[in-house]
Amino acid sequence: MITIKQDSELMTNYIPANPVPAGNRFVAIKDAHSRPACFSLSSDKKLNLIIQSDDAAILVDFGELAGIYGNVQAFDVQQSSNSDLNICVAADEGDGTSSFWFLNKIHPRNLTDNVPKDNIVKGNGLPSIHHLFMSNFGTDGSSPTPLVFAAFQPTDRITSEQQLGFINIVGSTIKLDTSWSLSTNPDKIIDIAFGTCDLGDGLFVLYEVAGKRKIQFKIFKGDDDGFVVEPKCPPGVRGIATFMDPELNESVLITGGDVLSSHSSDQYLSTRKEGDIIASSMNIKDLHIAQAGGELIIWYATVASSVHYYACKTSALSKGAVTPLLPKGRAVRISPLLVSHGSRKVTSYVLAAGGTGNLTLLQQDPASKIWQSYPFYHASATNMTEVKGYTLRIQAVSDLAASDDKGKERTLIPNCWLKLYSSGTIRCLINGLEAELSRDGSWFRTDMDGTLHVIFETSDASCHKIFVDCFCAGNSVPGNPNDLRILSTPPLNPSAKVVAKLSNIKSGDDLLAARTQKGERVLGPNVSKADADKAANAISMLVGHLDKVDVRDMRKFSTHMSSLRMAQKTNFLTFQPLTLSIWDDIIDAGSEAWNWVKDRVDDVIDWTCDVVNRVIDAVGDVIQKVVQMTIKLGNEVYTFVLDTATTIATGVSWVFEKLGAGLDKLIEYLGFLFEWDDILTTTDSLVTVLNAGLDYGQLKVRDLEKEAKSWIGEAKTEMKNALARIRSQNQEELGQVSTSDVSAKNDNPMKDSVAYNWVGYQIQHGGVVTNAVVTPPAGGEDTNDELLAEIWDEFKSEFKVAENFLKNLSGDFMDLIKSNTWDDVTNVLGKFTDDLIDLIMDTFGNATGVILKIVRLGIGTVKSLGNFEIECPIITQLWKLATKGRPLTLFNFCALLISIPTTILMKAVTGNKPAALKGRVTGSTFGQFLEKGTVDGDSSLPGDIRALATPVMISTLFISSRVTMLGIMWDYASGGFESFSMKLPAANIVKLSLASPIRPTLRLAPKAIGVSRFLSEKAKGNFFDLLSVGFETFGLIWTWPPRHMNAKYMQWVDLFRWGIWFVDLTNDAAVIITRAIGAVTNLPRHVTKLWRGIITLFTTVPKFLMELAVRINDYVVLSETTPALVRHITEAILDLAADLGFVVAASTDHVKGFEEFLTAGLIVFGSCTVLSSGLKLIDWKLS
Repeated sequence: MITIKQDSELMTNYIPANPVPAGNRFVAIKDAHSRPACFSLSSDKKLNLIIQSDDAAILVDFGELAGIYGNVQAFDVQQSSNSDLNICVAADEGDGTSSFWFLNKIHPRNLTDNVPKDNIVKGNGLPSIHHLFMSNFGTDGSSPTPLVFAAFQPTDRITSEQQLGFINIVGSTIKLDTSWSLSTNPDKIIDIAFGTCDLGDGLFVLYEVAGKRKIQFKIFKGDDDGFVVEPKCPPGVRGIATFMDPELNESVLITGGDVLSSHSSDQYLSTRKEGDIIASSMNIKDLHIAQAGGELIIWYATVASSVHYYACKTSALSKGAVTPLLPKGRAVRISPLLVSHGSRKVTSYVLAAGGTGNLTLLQQDPASKIWQSYPFYHASATNMTEVKGYTLRIQAVSDLAASDDKGKERTLIPNCWLKLYSSGTIRCLINGLEAELSRDGSWFRTDMDGTLHVIFETSDASCHKIFVDCFCAGNSVPGNPNDLRILSTPPLNPSAKVVAKLSNIKSGDDLLAARTQKGERVLGPNVSKADADKAANAISMLVGHLDKVDVRDMRKFSTHMSSLRMAQKTNFLTFQPLTLSIWDDIIDAGSEAWNWVKDRVDDVIDWTCDVVNRVIDAVGDVIQKVVQMTIKLGNEVYTFVLDTATTIATGVSWVFEKLGAGLDKLIEYLGFLFEWDDILTTTDSLVTVLNAGLDYGQLKVRDLEKEAKSWIGEAKTEMKNALARIRSQNQEELGQVSTSDVSAKNDNPMKDSVAYNWVGYQIQHGGVVTNAVVTPPAGGEDTNDELLAEIWDEFKSEFKVAENFLKNLSGDFMDLIKSNTWDDVTNVLGKFTDDLIDLIMDTFGNATGVILKIVRLGIGTVKSLGNFEIECPIITQLWKLATKGRPLTLFNFCALLISIPTTILMKAVTGNKPAALKGRVTGSTFGQFLEKGTVDGDSSLPGDIRALATPVMISTLFISSRVTMLGIMWDYASGGFESFSMKLPAANIVKLSLASPIRPTLRLAPKAIGVSRFLSEKAKGNFFDLLSVGFETFGLIWTWPPRHMNAKYMQWVDLFRWGIWFVDLTNDAAVIITRAIGAVTNLPRHVTKLWRGIITLFTTVPKFLMELAVRINDYVVLSETTPALVRHITEAILDLAADLGFVVAASTDHVKGFEEFLTAGLIVFGSCTVLSSGLKLIDWKLS
């Protein structure tokens, strides 16, 4: 059975992106999928295109892409109903003239990489062009090309006067036709609009001369060609536009300024008649018109840089209504309306240039009619952008105990398909890629953890409900009735946590006493007791009403799911999931004004919040209680019905805004907060302990070498005895350990939370790893070539034995895992016969010499690797902000990523933040801690180290596994095996798992400063190994076994604990040495990676057996409970299975045709690591 785990947080998240400057001019268009895109003329005279490509927002220098050279002076774009684009561009030729480029009928899908050269026409030597205006009128009846007007300064003028001329485009020739021009010499051309009337097609021009503004209308095509008239110009006019009168089939001129006026043809063809005033006191600066038959919407920005629209009918222009969208200071300029027609919906978009100079996207939800504003941004490989809003984590998991097809379920949950809906339209990032959620539902593919991470920005604490109703396996076509499963997951209300935290607000005193997580007052400084009481009453009313709304939604949800199941049973219409209809919200009459009201809280005269009765059906028979909020702004009264989860959270947010608590304060009060001071303290503590451990380790490694060989022979006997003891245990007492038992024990809310998994998301989807650049410190050539060659010669003698052993043992375990017979502990242990233990330990003993050489060389190399500097999205910026500019080195990078989940775990489990260790731990004090268990002069230090060790180990295991999996998938992707015909789509896994938000270009090449074997240019994938070394080194230091042993422990157990740590050290060093050997011997990366896999096999099986022996000793000698023994043995088996999964994946990622083995190995490695870390978390909590 498939179930869905869900979590959400209101928080400040971070994505690798840059805002888009509006530049000197911008034009909004729709891309091939009807999503908003934009051309922008930048301040450095480049024509940029911001568009989504493969679900990633990118910025393209379109001028360079299209072969347009020179500084761009002006451009214009017209888009036809079939989405084709006509683009005209003027570029500076450097001698007072302009070149002109015309791109004819370019489809949006060809904008980013395949602009048809045959569709480009170029002309030279035109007078310097200041503006370009393109009409949807053609130069003749067939309209082969649009009519283009250029505003230019004639070459024979020395004044600033401007003139108009139209550009003839005939075939491949371009000429400026000056036979048609304005009948005056304007100082400045302000705006133009195209129109048509009985006399022909003409041009309206708003211009300025001698400080006065005038309008001129001149015919350029028709029976009265050349006819010109200057109608009366309303006072203060700043913009003009036209629309077609559907009855007269003639243009109507609209002028905007101090007043909004209309001019019919009989008015603008006369010099004496004035236009009709539509609305007064408008102060319009920029306007656009959207027309649909007899319906008209006039969009405009005001002098105060606010945005409104006026909606009316063409037959009753003065009887419209104004809807405010953005308050003053938010929009200097706006784009025309973009309309996207989807299934049962029409989504409207407007781009606005705000006071910051950056573009903002306004989007109207077609269901609730509420407008949301989003920053318009594009991908960046270096910079980060804050996103204040909700982060959701939706994960598909399988309940194997209830499954009829266990083997198949376990394999197909990663990278499966889930169908997501929302109660309204949302622009968001899903697993790092731009997406849109709506009522229609869309299929999305999960990542290698079976997870969808959803990030979206909000202007308050409101959010639409999200839910998943269908599942498809990873190797299926989404929506295929034969592979589709209907789920029973209830809707997720992302704001539920936020609203639930307000349930204790009963009075104004509660609000006045409220404090953020930083200890600061939530409300503003001047909130009175009366205002707080009024707000508390409204909040309590809204929170109480949400419970009723949730019950109603669950009832509708159940009806929807029953309909789906009936459709599937009856194969209704070959079963396509029904269009979502469970949220038929009551559309608020004033809902479109929410943005306006939210941003004008200081102007509110009065407001009320009451429960009222509302008729909710057409015949008036059904009455429902709803919450109604009434807000009075001056003489304007706005009424809102708050009867959905979205509008209730909006109402709560508005109340807090009225009390001086904006979104930032709400996040600090009700959301999740990264407490960077505590995280930085933990980071410094980890780095301090790491350096101290390395200093201590350099002194003690030779002692370890002397002890290592002495106990290998004794270890074989002890392992056999330990296994015999556990096999003799009563089977009922030991119990059956199935994956369903493990999953049940492992179902920990903290482990599945958004906060704990934040680092994992950034590694996998945030570009933190895939866009990192590493700078090695300057240095000389490596001097270990002879030692490396010696290691290789010794290693080859055991290579064949190990290779055969690898094939046999890994094959056995893969069979066990696929068949689910590993659910029984004794089944796994039965694989380890006495002969097999002899073979393992003899091979391990024979390899001890080369292993110790690897350790000796590797431990010195690690310290130098720690000084490598890393530049990557998000983490570098956060680090430099927190540390005031300190460089981010490898050790700091790894420590910071580990510290984030570590700090979260510590606070969640113990209620305390990690202790500060910087300045307290040195090589000497660390040695005292390990050898005596006490530290001279700091009695609390040992306890502080022990308290931090387990959460550090859990976090390190989790993060390191993510990096290792990405490294294998990167090797696969860079190996050229991009076949999509495989049974399990590993190539698609790579595409999704390496994606980052708005997906900047992948770049892993390090900067070549100095010579480093480890970061050889021959293998960019080595960067993943560099990170693995960093994470695993932290794990080694924090799991270093102390020498002070309890007297209850037997000597062989002490040695086994050291042996477990020793083989981990060997694996860490093997990463470095195998890469270095590859550089010296010129062997390909996949060969050295196979060696690493074999070394892992050399070490992981002895480690597993030693781990069993230690756990069994704890059970027998320390009287550990049976459930604890079962957990610990299960952990050891999961760790062994994870290592074998890594060996299989690392051995097959370069072999074409073995993609299924690669995928299976990755899934086993990833899932077993997650389960193991979950069990370790349970052990820690129980302790």
